Amino acid sequence: MKTKSLLIIFIVAILFSCKKKDEERTSILGSWNCEHFSDINGQKVYQASITSSPLFDSLYVISNFHNFGINEEDQVYFSKNANGELILDFFGNSQIQVAGKGIVADDFSKITWTYTVDNGTAFETVDAIYH
Repeated sequence: MKTKSLLIIFIVAILFSCKKKDEERTSILGSWNCEHFSDINGQKVYQASITSSPLFDSLYVISNFHNFGINEEDQVYFSKNANGELILDFFGNSQIQVAGKGIVADDFSKITWTYTVDNGTAFETVDAIYH
């Protein structure tokens, strides 16, 4: 009986030690699961990725920003203020104007965005979370 109990404890310990740890982020770079709510289009869930631009340290490329398309790459400029908020300036598609700001969690686990999109025919307000 004692051997059986030790075997069960050993098996349980092995199972818990094999649990995959969540990958910790060290920057805003990488793939993100995105959820956004728009006053025009409602809720959307999609994926986007952020890479650094070879041009400037503060310039980044977001693929599929606002669910514009997986092959759509838009350049954005981030500047961090004293409160830790990242200010977003959009340099992407000239036919669509995007403005707003995002707040990056200290551990880079999420970005909370509030921005507007003006495509020339509609003005959309969006709250989004990248995680």
